[in-house]
Amino acid sequence: VVDMKRAPLRKELMIMFRRHGALIVRDPILYIGRCLIFFVSCLIFAIVYWNARDFTQDQAINKMWVSIWFVGVPSNMGVVAVYALNDEFKSILRETKNGMV
Repeated sequence: VVDMKRAPLRKELMIMFRRHGALIVRDPILYIGRCLIFFVSCLIFAIVYWNARDFTQDQAINKMWVSIWFVGVPSNMGVVAVYALNDEFKSILRETKNGMV
């Protein structure tokens, strides 16, 4: 087995970003779907905390919790994308190793 000369890290990153940018332009469904899921999850929490919209001291904790839910739930949905993007990453590593990139 002959050791292949690896491309510099900067070039590999440039290739990966260009490829991912092309995927985003060609198939924006993934990001549009994520935007819709973010909107729906935040909308659900907004409806649940509807009565906490008053500016009184007894609603301060509820306002804090709705802020946490607004930030936390959509942020953690990115964890789901890790599984899908991991396969793409492994494919790119194999292509790089085989000299296709």
